[in-house]
Amino acid sequence: MTPLLRIEDLRVAFGGRQAVDGASLEIAPGEILALAGESGAGKSALAAALLGLIPPPGRVTGGRILFAGLDLATLPEAGFRPLRGLRIATVVQDPSAALDPMASIGAQLVETLRLRRGLARGPARARAEALLAEAGLPEPAAMLSRPPHRLSGGQRQRAVIALALAGDPELLVADEPTASLDVAGRAALLALLRRLCRDRGMAALLIGHDLAAAAACADRVAVMQAGRIVETGPPETILRAPSHPWTRAMAAALPRLDAPGPVARAPQGPAVLALEGVGLSYARRALLRPAPAAVLQDVSLSLRAGESLGLVGASGSGKSSVARLAAGLLRPDVGRVRREGTVQMVFQDALGSLNPRMTAGEIVAEPVAHLRLAAPGAPTRAEVARLLEAVGLPPDAAARRPLAFSGGQRQRIAIARALAARPALLIADEPTSALDVTTQERVLALLARLQAERGFAMLFVTHDLAVARAVCPRLAVMEAGRVVEQGPAAAILDAPRSAAARRLVAAARAMAPA
Repeated sequence: MTPLLRIEDLRVAFGGRQAVDGASLEIAPGEILALAGESGAGKSALAAALLGLIPPPGRVTGGRILFAGLDLATLPEAGFRPLRGLRIATVVQDPSAALDPMASIGAQLVETLRLRRGLARGPARARAEALLAEAGLPEPAAMLSRPPHRLSGGQRQRAVIALALAGDPELLVADEPTASLDVAGRAALLALLRRLCRDRGMAALLIGHDLAAAAACADRVAVMQAGRIVETGPPETILRAPSHPWTRAMAAALPRLDAPGPVARAPQGPAVLALEGVGLSYARRALLRPAPAAVLQDVSLSLRAGESLGLVGASGSGKSSVARLAAGLLRPDVGRVRREGTVQMVFQDALGSLNPRMTAGEIVAEPVAHLRLAAPGAPTRAEVARLLEAVGLPPDAAARRPLAFSGGQRQRIAIARALAARPALLIADEPTSALDVTTQERVLALLARLQAERGFAMLFVTHDLAVARAVCPRLAVMEAGRVVEQGPAAAILDAPRSAAARRLVAAARAMAPA
């Protein structure tokens, strides 16, 4: 079969840095190829070259990108206009960035169909409703009138897929499409993409750092490292019998549901955090009057020094609200929250949590100065150097700003800033979900080492059950604002009692590496 897309010896450079260095791959009509690799491997640069969207100063310096008889590597911008959004469509990682927040989903689809397919308004609206239904959105007629903020994260991503389908593409380029979704949402979206490719005969290039997710959806997997494709093969071969050392390292770094977790430590002293029958409501508008919307109901949790508790659940179950209550960022409507000692947070978006105008040294020094933990000048600089060394960063990191670091290094800076306050409780809210598996493994090992050395308690919020098992001896499962199950991680994951836990475990096993 003649490939729909063939990339031959592609090279993409940004100044003096070679982002793609002789990469070659091909995709047959109707095939799903997953492109997996660590952050910075060159995956997104390859996709940008395919779409003619390399940001300056980047440029294609060699090779060919052959699509339906055209060499996209040398195609001028005018040549891409009949391709992008029609024959080649994209689905991006952040659906909120791809949708107009001021327009309804229906208006955006109708506009797209009128521009790309030349449909009149009435037929365009009917087609928009059919596309939303095809993308698996419930009540598609009602969805047409809703703005993006009234959709969940998974629903917004499905709306973006519907927009991509509007041009009846031959090739769909999906860049980290499930990165922001919980395990059930991730499994459902990948199943949707597979069904769409099968039903439409559409090919897909699925880009991501989650090797297990790639294997669950793709016909073949290509592994990228340092700008090169180092291995390509069927998913079962890549996961079970990889030939390249880097592929073996990625497969070995995957957290597994059946792996033994950390040994629970004996509780030490009084609880550093206790939530007792906590309830919380947010105001929402109903018929122009504020109406309370309950987000937490009768939540009780406790943590002692040195303990780790994993807080798991689907998106919207209330995990982040519990984390904000624990940190003192919210006050409960009912119940009590008791804390002993300093509380610090590490967030999912490390870059968004760091001031881009400050150096790493200044960021870490800020809590030291604010809490007067060291004298100004040389003593503060020495404390910052000790903290950066503790999280595995070199001394010269203090002089660089956040954009000069990788995603994993930024998260290390955020951890160092949290440790600067000498916390009794560290709240880690999805701290590794944006990281590739090898970087994730290193950050989780760092947190475990620091906790053993410093004795802080940790509330670890995640939707990844395998990560939760690797980090936390004890879990609490949330659904609809309630804690529906608590206990040892092994007991919950091996023999869940609640319906919510059973659904989470089933979805995680469906996505787990073989």
